[in-house]
Amino acid sequence: MKSKLARYTRYLRYLKESLGTFIVAIFFGILYGASSGFGMPVIFDKVLRQIFLAKDAGEEYSVWAILGIASMLPAIFLLRAITGYLSGYFMSVVSLTVLRKIKQDIFSRIQDYPMPFFDKFTKGDLFVRLSSDTASIQAILIFNRSSRFSHGKISVQPE
Repeated sequence: MKSKLARYTRYLRYLKESLGTFIVAIFFGILYGASSGFGMPVIFDKVLRQIFLAKDAGEEYSVWAILGIASMLPAIFLLRAITGYLSGYFMSVVSLTVLRKIKQDIFSRIQDYPMPFFDKFTKGDLFVRLSSDTASIQAILIFNRSSRFSHGKISVQPE
């Protein structure tokens, strides 16, 4: 029995043109996930312990040390915002490039069909069918764009 991912390998040819952009999108998605899953708890723990609980332990911090520690929190939020945006942007570019190539393949194959095929279906039916199928693919690609990478898990669901 073939592996579950084997059926998806035929779609890798669509990704070749934008592989560099895809890797960049994954990189920013991983940074986003790391800043959400690791950065936020560490910073909250550091800020709470070092600033607010330091007086109970008898430690004193200078104003600059407090400002430095407290500025880590907005820095992490800014990092999350920038990496989340860049991951989504680059993944959208990749998904639209893949979709464009799929549409080109579909339309080039339809042009090779014999004339009786076009007599069987009206032009409107074919156009609506092709448009709705590619719109479904577009919705799936853009909706799922980088969420698999930024939330710490990558999964492929079989049909």
